[in-house]
Amino acid sequence: MLQTFNLSPIKDKITNHLALSLIFINSLLFLEKIKSLKSVNNSSLISSFRWVALAEGISYLFLLLVAMPLKYLAQIPEAVLWTGWVHGLLFMLYVLGALLIKKPANLTWIQLGLVLLGSILPFGPFVVDANILKGKG
Repeated sequence: MLQTFNLSPIKDKITNHLALSLIFINSLLFLEKIKSLKSVNNSSLISSFRWVALAEGISYLFLLLVAMPLKYLAQIPEAVLWTGWVHGLLFMLYVLGALLIKKPANLTWIQLGLVLLGSILPFGPFVVDANILKGKG
């Protein structure tokens, strides 16, 4: 009689590690651009921020709409553990990036405030991208 193994938990861990690795690599590339701001053109910096904003917005929605219900309705707290960690990293990159693109994107202080406010509202990064950053990078 053949014994079968449940590989689903292993597959899920590998998938999580790959996703975290990709986010970490993208974060390192973004930070590398920050370190050499003098050699980065404005549109490249703004474009990188827009990608971080997109990822942050998706991670926030995933955290609110998938991970939190899994934690509280299905008693799976691990969903929030990984999703929260990824979202936290992306949130910090979003705030740092918003401060760095103020001058290259010619943002007023009010627009910068709206960009920062967008990071704490569901769908906020998408609204910011469509209304404030569109055409700037």
